[in-house]
Amino acid sequence: MYHAVLSKAKEALRFMRALSANKAWALNEKKVAKREKIQIYMLSPRLIIINMNNKYMTKEIEKKS
Repeated sequence: MYHAVLSKAKEALRFMRALSANKAWALNEKKVAKREKIQIYMLSPRLIIINMNNKYMTKEIEKKS
């Protein structure tokens, strides 16, 4: 369960980076990663909130059938 949450959190962070207007992420993600403030909150077993540099995103985890 924890691995699935972490995997979805990483996917959500990649999605946020793709939508970001900050060109530094595209140019050099490693340098920016040192400055990022990332917090991940788990509200329920299927919903997480990601706070990255004061930008919030929610991500629902799909249930595997």
